[in-house]
Amino acid sequence: MKPMNANELLAGLALARPVPITAVVTDSRKVQPGCIFVCFPGERVDGHDYAAKAYQAGAEYVIANHPVEGVPEDHLVICESSYLAMIRMASNYRTLFSPLMIGVTGSVGKTTTKEFCYAVLSAFGNTLKTEGNQNNEIGLPNTLFRLEDTTQYAVVEMGMSHLGEIARLVRAARPSAGIITMIGVSHLENLGTRENILKAKMEICQGLPDGAPLVLNADDDLLPTAQIPGRLRPVWFGIRSSSADVRAINIHTVGEGTGFTLVDNVDGETYEFSVTIPTAHGPQPGIAPILVAASRATDIPAFYAPWFLNRLRAGFALWRNPFNGRGQYVSLARTRCVIFWSKNPAPLLPCLPELDARGLAYYLHYTLNDYAKEGFEPGLPP
Repeated sequence: MKPMNANELLAGLALARPVPITAVVTDSRKVQPGCIFVCFPGERVDGHDYAAKAYQAGAEYVIANHPVEGVPEDHLVICESSYLAMIRMASNYRTLFSPLMIGVTGSVGKTTTKEFCYAVLSAFGNTLKTEGNQNNEIGLPNTLFRLEDTTQYAVVEMGMSHLGEIARLVRAARPSAGIITMIGVSHLENLGTRENILKAKMEICQGLPDGAPLVLNADDDLLPTAQIPGRLRPVWFGIRSSSADVRAINIHTVGEGTGFTLVDNVDGETYEFSVTIPTAHGPQPGIAPILVAASRATDIPAFYAPWFLNRLRAGFALWRNPFNGRGQYVSLARTRCVIFWSKNPAPLLPCLPELDARGLAYYLHYTLNDYAKEGFEPGLPP
């Protein structure tokens, strides 16, 4: 974190002294002199219990939900919500920098899309990304606090479980472009309907500047029905949809990766690509069209220039699976299998034809139950 004066970092939360703050931490074990320690109450561990110790260890300010014994009033900032305090500080810190930033949301494929974006942008310059799936009201601020003067590009992931959460995240991040991968059923228990999930994901529009590209999945059944603000520029990607601006066709297996033809329906050009991700990974090779659509719609030069294509392909080659092997083929003593784990069945269904083509579908774990039947009826092995 670049040092920032407390009166600027805590603007909107408290009247603070102009002393430099060098870190914002939520873990008392990471407290250092000159930091701000943020207390979060929990069912098993309450950060307020460590506030006095954090102050003694050199924390310049402690953010808490109530007065804490052992922390002087002039070093204590009381906020009703520690989450909103994190968002406010992250928003204030974000004003120091102006990287080209892409915000990614969607019910399925956020993290994989983010990792592909990071791989491609890294081929052009110093790039920051959300680590893992830290996409909530703690994780996104922590990502923004890692911005530096040398950061040229950034890709941040935004998740949600209720309406209003993405709106808060995107207003803090203020990305240059947005991506919505798809509308699924995650958090249906909180939002009630997929239409409300769509509404929540579309909150990403609230933090995009006028004229910003919003990259959307044309194959999704709900996204084409969304009301997109006229001040934004929609860019559609897809595989099945012939009306998509950027489309992947001729998808085929290349070793244990994926090859495809990229079709630019705007310019009428086609390009051959391959990526290291297997088609059985789940969220489709349409991730690559997302990236191209996002890239051509931002300040990166026209993607059909040869040097740009070379950089783009180099970026694809840099991609590494962020899920500890999920979607990767593994050779066992008597057979081969594909690793897949997810609390959400949606990414698995598109994989079943690919697994069947490789002779693996019959061996799907029995716990898939009706998900396998609903998505694909695998043929029996010889």
